[in-house]
Amino acid sequence: MKSGITIYCACNNGDIQMVAFVIFVFFGTFLLHYWFRLYHMLPPCDRSWEKLKLKIGIWVLISSIMFGFACEFSAFVSFIESLTFFGVVNCCNTSLFYVYFIWEGDKSGRSCLLAEKEYWSLAQVRLWFQHRSTFFQLPLSKGGYVRLSKQAQHIQQSRTMGSFLSSFFAGGDENAPSSSADNSSVQTFHSSARWQLHFNQLKESSQLAVIDFSASWCGPCKFIEPAIHAMAEKFNDVQFIKIDVDELPDVAQEFQVQAMPTFVLVKKGKEIERVVGAKKDELEKKVQKHHAQA
Repeated sequence: MKSGITIYCACNNGDIQMVAFVIFVFFGTFLLHYWFRLYHMLPPCDRSWEKLKLKIGIWVLISSIMFGFACEFSAFVSFIESLTFFGVVNCCNTSLFYVYFIWEGDKSGRSCLLAEKEYWSLAQVRLWFQHRSTFFQLPLSKGGYVRLSKQAQHIQQSRTMGSFLSSFFAGGDENAPSSSADNSSVQTFHSSARWQLHFNQLKESSQLAVIDFSASWCGPCKFIEPAIHAMAEKFNDVQFIKIDVDELPDVAQEFQVQAMPTFVLVKKGKEIERVVGAKKDELEKKVQKHHAQA
């Protein structure tokens, strides 16, 4: 409304420059708002060309608006005041350039623990859950991506060391699953080879199997875990299997898992039911149903 009034008054006075400037500021503000949202959605350690172009655009647009204000209002003040105003604008521009092109905040690209491609994959997973999942929201602060990258690196290191120790002490037995807790009937697999051998055995059996696809950073997965162990004790002739999607992404992709937790009920190697989300009652009903049919 105020912009419209300003444009109307400027048109009546024949001030075409003011009209053009107000229109530029009006649309530039909306563009800045959009660019700022895009910029703050990116990981702080990102060094991609897309982020650089975004920073250049933000800096040029803000600089243009500030210099435009300086030029328009210099006509209404004295020379000294106008010179002072231009000096302030130059200082602001220099500070803005430093913030967007030199200083990267509390985390620089060198402190990232993952390569850019892996880092972006974490961001994409987070955004997918934030915008598409109705049962899972992962609150993530500015440093959240770095914490996720540390977790991912720790998982990778643990996985590598765990595979080595397990093959060394177990004599390289590729078919030996581990339990997810002491005396637990929930089996976990840490290598695709072991999982494939076990899955081939499931294809030859009519026993019901429940495959729990989860992740170490998934809140709902941790919430429902005690219930899964209770079900495994209750239905002792049903196989409960836990797969970490970070450790075995190829298995998760094979079963087209797109959210965590996902429970896939399998008989003779074929999927018969699926429960997406931490829905304990629904899962127990489906297990009871297919357990009774066995």
